[in-house]
Amino acid sequence: MEFDTVIQNLFGTVSEGAMRDFFDLLGNGENRDQLKTFLKTLQESEDHSSEDLWQMREAREQFFRDGTIADSVRPEVAASWKRCRERGMPRSGASVPEKLTGKAFRDMLMRQAYFIRTATPIIRDTMENALDKEELPLAMYITDAEGTILHVECSNEVTHMAVTYLGMEVGARWNEDNIGTNSVSIAIETGGNYRTTAYEHYYEEHSLINCISALMHDNDGNLIGTLTISYLRNYYNPLLTSFVTTAAHLIETSMMLTRDRGAMNYVMNNADEGVLILDGAGFPLQANAKLYQMIGVKDPDQAELDITRMLQDVDWSYLMTCGKLHTSVGETFLNYHDICRRVKVDIYLIDLYGKRDGYVVILHDIADIISQSQQYTSNTTVFRFDSIITEDPEMKHLIAECKQIASRNCAVLIEGESGTGKELFAESIHNYSDRSAGPFVAVNCAALPPSLVESELFGYEKGTFTDGLNTGKAGKFEQANGGTIFLDEVGELSLDIQAKLLRVLDNNRITRIGGKTEKKLDLRVIAATNRDLYDMIQEKNFREDLYYRLCVFSVVLPPLNQREGDIPLLIHHFLRRLRIENRGVTKEMSDASMEMLCNHHWNGNVRELQNAVSRAYYLCDTSVIGPQYLPRTIRDGQPAEKPKLPDSMKNHERDLILSALMNNNWNVSRAAKQLNISRATIYRKMRSLGINH
Repeated sequence: MEFDTVIQNLFGTVSEGAMRDFFDLLGNGENRDQLKTFLKTLQESEDHSSEDLWQMREAREQFFRDGTIADSVRPEVAASWKRCRERGMPRSGASVPEKLTGKAFRDMLMRQAYFIRTATPIIRDTMENALDKEELPLAMYITDAEGTILHVECSNEVTHMAVTYLGMEVGARWNEDNIGTNSVSIAIETGGNYRTTAYEHYYEEHSLINCISALMHDNDGNLIGTLTISYLRNYYNPLLTSFVTTAAHLIETSMMLTRDRGAMNYVMNNADEGVLILDGAGFPLQANAKLYQMIGVKDPDQAELDITRMLQDVDWSYLMTCGKLHTSVGETFLNYHDICRRVKVDIYLIDLYGKRDGYVVILHDIADIISQSQQYTSNTTVFRFDSIITEDPEMKHLIAECKQIASRNCAVLIEGESGTGKELFAESIHNYSDRSAGPFVAVNCAALPPSLVESELFGYEKGTFTDGLNTGKAGKFEQANGGTIFLDEVGELSLDIQAKLLRVLDNNRITRIGGKTEKKLDLRVIAATNRDLYDMIQEKNFREDLYYRLCVFSVVLPPLNQREGDIPLLIHHFLRRLRIENRGVTKEMSDASMEMLCNHHWNGNVRELQNAVSRAYYLCDTSVIGPQYLPRTIRDGQPAEKPKLPDSMKNHERDLILSALMNNNWNVSRAAKQLNISRATIYRKMRSLGINH
């Protein structure tokens, strides 16, 4: 079809077919000169334009002739024209602006994916429902804060051809440097919404269109980008400005809501508590990952969240009528199929302007509460194997064995005199194991009142005792779940408690006093004693089956008087710690004091040595601690030693033990059984009698 016929049809009937022919013609490079002639003719003979449009056309021609700008030109447009002229930009030829490609293009789309996903459905909805796209050939597109086009929507095929011809494509740099004066660049430059009409554009190719750009910002006021409508100038509708500003506001709001919703989801799914959101009728709307974990559901789509069944102790009918903003249920059970978990429940009413709009249910796992409580209330001193001060070969051998056994899950029995460091070893084993992140609960069995031993170890349900907590109480075993329980002085437990302890160790389950529900445990048991449990078994004061359950691996700690080389090390260690605790006040032992300390028997072991060093440090006013500051028993050389056997009896005992060991090929367990004594006892006697393999 001839060029003149196309133009005549376009402005005679303004039919869709005529417009398609027109833009097909524009896409043909051979018609570029004809297009320029047509545009010039249109500018000279346009009779359907308004007076303002005519005036702007004349002002633009004047600017290109002599560089002067008429008063009728808006200041923002005038400033843009001048910048374009200073850059040496021609008055035509900007049909294809610079476009991002390759990695830069992919990176741009990735950075702006959130913006594009949010804006696209709003633009499409505006085009479909708010604008009569069949009657209004227009394009809507968004740009980033620098004017790069991110997404384009066209009202019909004709408009698509138009924007392709003008270079309105994703990745195109729709800024002043590339296409001259336009609404996008002026809006970004001035910080406000802007509309450019046909002849306000710098390039002639753009004189057929009008553009309206609205800015979009985030919550912090930072520019996100622009939303722009471009359309043929003879199709102007005064409502378009309202449409583009409204759509831009919707995109802004949607991005804020999406961000807030994303932040809420992030918080919910990373919360340590289970969270369930209900509507006003109690039906579930949303649950977080922790809740699904608590009820053992891997696929949320398959979950059946019936809150009345899950929390059967909650009076939901009352809760939904009382209007309380916050209800704390305390400790109860969370039930889901075969899972029964102890939880503490808080329920919050969602009240919007007096309307009951739903509920937020927060479920605190009692096991997590216990673990966190233990973590923050346990001793500040965390013992590790590095904390053990020793150069003694036997102690180093014990440490190596304990490190090896720490990675196993077997029970450990630590035997030794009082003050030899049983708890230090127990905590070191825990901290060296895979359970180090879990709680370490130490229980001194000798310090528990007989009437409270069972409730302290195993806990009790609410209502069990008249003076007990009305919420019940978790016992030490529950507190240690996921970690280690250390039963110090285990030989002091009564036989009936030993029987209950054995049952717990056999099936790894606990039942609180007054309770009906068993709780499965995952913990390690380390026991310690300064008594000879094997002798207690012979005397019927300790259960033999419990002994073998506790003594899967045995550690026998030597007394301090058998670690003579460690005494100076420990003295210096205690003095260094005292210096730190007392703001750097340094004191050292005199040679005479050191000799007395090294020659003492130390029946109280390391604890007695620490007491003696601390006492001398605080009594001494000088930097050197003399013998006069040591306890009298140490100064007088009269240690309170244990009664010694006569040499003849010692030799006889040594011969018996040595004979039993040799008869059993130095198998200590078999030798102990032959002599009817415990393995710990035979080890202790071997050290005291100097028997070495």
